Amino acid sequence: MYPVFGHFQTEKKEKTAPKAGGTVINIPIQLISSCSTLGELTPLRFRYENEEHILSTIDIDNVLSIKEKQYNGISEIVYTCQAVFGNDVHLFELSYTVNTHRWKIFRLLS
Repeated sequence: MYPVFGHFQTEKKEKTAPKAGGTVINIPIQLISSCSTLGELTPLRFRYENEEHILSTIDIDNVLSIKEKQYNGISEIVYTCQAVFGNDVHLFELSYTVNTHRWKIFRLLS
């Protein structure tokens, strides 16, 4: 069962990375993005629920690459991004499923 996100958290919590060890993790997220006049999405920040059921918000510092992919006929756009959480810079992939309009943290790269 996927976690259900509630209202915005008012307490300030330390930003921690989802645990993955470099493997595919597929955590559903809430994401804020900007949209260009050409319809291109750029992720800006996202939040997810960790194992302790605390909402963590991550600001995306840089989008390094954007790739369109097909998985068994399902269109996805994979964004390779960089952000600081914990006290380290991390690379990760966010995946946007075009048909369902859902975002997820696809995999942690570092």
